[in-house]
Amino acid sequence: MDTLPLDLEDVLRELDGDPGDPGAVPAATTVGHVHLKVSDIAASEDFYTRVLGFDVMAHMPSASFVSAGGYHHHVGMNVWHSRGGPMPAPGALGLRSYEVVLPEAGDVEVAHNRLAATGVKVERSNGSVAATDPSGNRFLLRAA
Repeated sequence: MDTLPLDLEDVLRELDGDPGDPGAVPAATTVGHVHLKVSDIAASEDFYTRVLGFDVMAHMPSASFVSAGGYHHHVGMNVWHSRGGPMPAPGALGLRSYEVVLPEAGDVEVAHNRLAATGVKVERSNGSVAATDPSGNRFLLRAA
């Protein structure tokens, strides 16, 4: 068995677009779950369960995993490198946003109302809702 150096130039040639382009991921890409850096597990778990309606699937002092419909987890969150940290600066490297596809348009409306009722700034566009969690992770909710 060998340990060989990665040919980064070869990897970059495989990309269809500019590697710095946020649109480099194909539009039809589907991700089963996302893991987020958060600054506070309790506040984040409260937000994703009480406000967005997810269920806790597993909880640890430094991580939590929530889902809808009994799936193992749709959102994992941890404080392994971010406990008590600030929100990311605008334009900082990292996850720009993620999208959650809800079963029905009515579910988007329910989520909008819950977010607004808790004072979260909500943006609406074409039947979708965009907001930011307590740690600065931006998400979009839309109907299937």
